[in-house]
Parts: sequence; structure tokens; C-alpha cells
Amino acid sequence: MISSNSITNNQLIDNGGTGATSSITLVNEDNALLSGNRIYDTAGTGYAIDIDAASAGVVLTDNVYSGTGATAIRDLSSNTEYTQHNRITVNATDSDFASGAYTALTITQSGTGDIVNFLDGSNEVFTILDGGNVGIGSSSPNSKLTIAGNTNVSSYTNLPGYFINSMPAVTGSTTLNNFFFAGASSTSFTNGATYNYAIGNNTLTNLTTGDYNFAVGGGALAGSSISGMSGSYNNALGYQSLYKNTTGSNNNALGYQALYNNTSGTSSNAIGQYTLFSNTTGSNNNAMGYASLFNNTTGSYNNTMGVSSLTSNTTGSNNNAIGYNTLVLNTTGSRNIAIGGLSLLFNSVGSRNNAIGYASLVGNTTGSYNNALGYGVLFANNGTGTIAIGYQTADNALSVDRSIFIGYNIDAFSTTADDQLNIGNLIFGNNVNGTGQTISSGNIGIATTSSTARLTVQSTGTSDILNLFETGGSEVFTVLESGNVGIGTSSPYAKLSVLETGVDQNRYS
Repeated sequence: MISSNSITNNQLIDNGGTGATSSITLVNEDNALLSGNRIYDTAGTGYAIDIDAASAGVVLTDNVYSGTGATAIRDLSSNTEYTQHNRITVNATDSDFASGAYTALTITQSGTGDIVNFLDGSNEVFTILDGGNVGIGSSSPNSKLTIAGNTNVSSYTNLPGYFINSMPAVTGSTTLNNFFFAGASSTSFTNGATYNYAIGNNTLTNLTTGDYNFAVGGGALAGSSISGMSGSYNNALGYQSLYKNTTGSNNNALGYQALYNNTSGTSSNAIGQYTLFSNTTGSNNNAMGYASLFNNTTGSYNNTMGVSSLTSNTTGSNNNAIGYNTLVLNTTGSRNIAIGGLSLLFNSVGSRNNAIGYASLVGNTTGSYNNALGYGVLFANNGTGTIAIGYQTADNALSVDRSIFIGYNIDAFSTTADDQLNIGNLIFGNNVNGTGQTISSGNIGIATTSSTARLTVQSTGTSDILNLFETGGSEVFTVLESGNVGIGTSSPYAKLSVLETGVDQNRYS
């Protein structure tokens, strides 16, 4: 092995002859210096300089070559350093200077021209303008970095990407089709989670095996640092929406902290700030409106639309609430329907109630099986099995059970009696207690609340008590307010008057 030879300042013309011999050949040379040589060969087919693989550490400086037999340098060795017109090697090692704290390459542009231009043939591929703007694929960068063309980022970690001030801007895994934007990042989905998309700081941060999740907003679908996040097919839009979800799937949360505490509950939809906030394992709930179903934990199959509707519900299920503050205090009551602001407002454990109309059944707390249709109907009643239809119908009732009220602004004649009937303050009944095919034991009164027979009729003023007409419209039976009864006459002048056409009138008294 030959070391540290110098070949400098030679002028070689057709030195390789007409064959494939190179003008300068290095064989097994270490640390040789080739500098200032002028090589011109028009006859041969070899190389200007040929360095074999056994050589190492060769330095080439300011060598010029041309001609068909000197078109290139062939370098098969290692660690060659170049200072050539077509190639430069900058090898800045600490051993070159004692301190080691130096700049390997400094380029100074004192004029107004470009600082650096890199060309691939005639195509400018890299540019640094005077002033410092850098262009990749652009010769006229208008910002600190301008890239014309596609970019590709890869690394050996789960999530290579772009970072701004140490915050991930765009990261992702093309093999698993997981992509994270604007601060979102995760390195825990090594078990094969796929097709997940996250936008916002700490979104999907603990993703493990869940698939097809979409999260937008800081902390959305963050999951647990201990249990991970393996739920699938969830959509979370809003700060900390579905924040604690771990295994729950098929949930949709839209709004600040919607479904915040959900862990394993499935197939629920929450729209609005704090909707279904406390839900943990409850499933198949639909909540729309600020704080609706806020305290629900395990209740399922509830549907609510309206601010604070069903907000206190915890384990009640199969409730439907539409309107502001509907069923707002319900906790465990189930299978209730409330439509209209404040309807069933104070209901807590009552079940199977139907209230349609603003403030209907508002005072019911524990009563069940009630049906109220109309504004303010059964407003204060806390009973069971009562039916009321109309405007403010029976709004004075307090604890009435199994009663029927129909009419505009009519009251219960007793605020606590059960089994009542009131239709339009005209038809009244008591002991309306029949169920199934059993006949009720009570009485009916017309214009009286104190019926003493199966049918009691009481007149008011001077009007007739009873008039019966045949098909053609003729009055055939009459009871006057005085008590006189007429058969075939509408004007009986005795206690009983009977009149038949063509026959003498008979009178009975």
C-alpha cells in the first residue's frame, strides 16, 4: 500500500493512448493528493482519473479534464474529498480544529444577487434569494420557505410530520390511514387502529385499536392513558367532546364537553354544550339542547330536544322530552313523554306519563300513567292514571287519581278525590272506577256534581229539563223545569200530559 503521494500541476495530453487506459490511475493508494492537473484526451476511451476500491482518503483539488478519453473521474474508493469545479466535498470533523466549534461552510453574498442556486441541468431546483427566502422547486420564493410540488415526510416513528414551535401541525401514518392535524398526535395505535382523523390538541391522543373515528376540538375522544381508546365509529366535534371514551362506539357528540364522561356507552347522539355530560354506560340516547340529559349515567333509549330537558335524569330510560326544561328533574322515571316547555318539570320517579303542552303536568313528581294534553293541564296534580284535555284543565288538582277531565279552563270539583269525571263543567261523574270490561260503580250527573242515581239531570234557570225528538224533528217527550211531563206535547200543563193526534187529550195529575 502506498500512502500520501502527491500528483500535482501536471499537463497530460492523450496520456492514455487510444485504448481504455486512464490518464491517471490510483491503485491501493491512501491519502493521495491530486491537484492542479490539466488532462486532455481525444484519442482514448478511459477516464481522466481512475481510483480503485482499495484506495482511501484521496483528495482531488482543481483538476481540469476534457476530451473523449477524459470525460469523467471514476471513484470506487471511500472517503474521497473533492474541491473540483463540478464537485465539492465539505468534511468538517472535530479533529480538524482543536475547539471543534466552527462552521463547516460559509457563503457570503454582499451584493443583491441570489445567495445560492442549485440546478439540475438547466432546471433550478433550490434557491436562496438575497434576504433569505428559500425556494424548493421555485426560483422566486415569496416567503421564508416556498415549496412548489409535493412533499413527503417519513421517519422510523409512528407519526412523522410537520411541527410548528414543537407543536405537531400535520402528522400521520399512511400505512394505517391515521391522520392528525393542528396539535393532534398519537403514538399509541401500534395495535392496528385504522382510518382515524383528529384535529386539535390532545384529540385521539390515547388511541389504541379503535377504527373510523373522527375528532375535532381539543381533547375530543382523548381516551384514557391507562385503558386507551379502542372505540370505533365515533364522531366528536367540540372541546373535550367524548373526552373519556374508551370502548364506546357509534356515538356522535357535537358541542363543548358533549358526552364528556362516556366510557363504554354506545350509539348515543349528543348535540349541544354539556349534553349527556355525565353519561358513562348509557346507550341509544339522543340529546339536543344545552345540558340536556346532563346527569344521565346509565339510562338508555332517552330522546330529548330542548335546553336542560331531562337534565337530572340518571338511570331513567325510554323517556322522550321536547321543549325547554321538559322533565328537567326526572331522575329514575321511565317511559315518559313530555312535549312543551316545562311539561313534567318536577317529575322525578313517575313513569309512563304523557304530557303535551306548555307546563302540562308540571307539578307531578311521583305519579304515573297520567295523560295531559293542553296548556297548563293538570299543572299541580301529583296523582296516577288521570286524563286531562284542554286549556288549564284541572290545573287545581293536587293528588287526584284515575280521573277524566275534558274542557276549556275547567277545574276538578275536588282537588284530592279520585275517580272523577268532568266534561266541560256540564257532565260530571263519580266512582269512575271500572277497568277492563268491568262497569264503573259510579253515577253521572248533568249540570250537577252531586248525582244520587245512575243519571241525575239538574236544570238551570227556566230551560226544560229534558226534550226528546223523533226522526222527523217532532218533540215527543218533554220534561219542563217545573217538573210537568209531556208525551206528544211540548207544553204539558199537568204533571203528565199525553196528546195523540185525532184522539181526545188525556190529562193526569
